[in-house]
Amino acid sequence: MRETVSSYDAKTNLPALLRRAEKGETIVITRRGVEIAQIGPSSRFEQERRDKAFARLMDLRKKNKPSMSAKAVKALIHEGHKR
Repeated sequence: MRETVSSYDAKTNLPALLRRAEKGETIVITRRGVEIAQIGPSSRFEQERRDKAFARLMDLRKKNKPSMSAKAVKALIHEGHKR
């Protein structure tokens, strides 16, 4: 879910908004009610997050020996990021 903030609020709360973006949130900035920009995670951070999530899934797989192959797990992860 995206949150909308005014440009004044964005200026006033920029450090907090950047922390939220680092965690994966997207914040839309408006001026007089018109969307002008957005702050969100960079693609590099998104890729790092996906890599870490995949590594955690693979660790769980090793511990639990699920019936899904690594290829199937990776396909599910990829499908989830298209949405």
